[in-house]
Amino acid sequence: MIEKKFPDIVILSLKAKDFATEITKYNVKAQNISYKNQISNEHATNNKAVRDLLVSRGIVKIV
Repeated sequence: MIEKKFPDIVILSLKAKDFATEITKYNVKAQNISYKNQISNEHATNNKAVRDLLVSRGIVKIV
């Protein structure tokens, strides 16, 4: 199993990235976003939001 090969934080990081991607996909459809730069900005915003959540919950520390 992958959980035995990788530390929990690696699994959590992968799931967080996947979550941010799913938020982006949802918002692109819901807001009818079609330009590449808008999609990139949306994805960056969602990655930051998920990262901020992990930091605020003490799961990830900024160094």
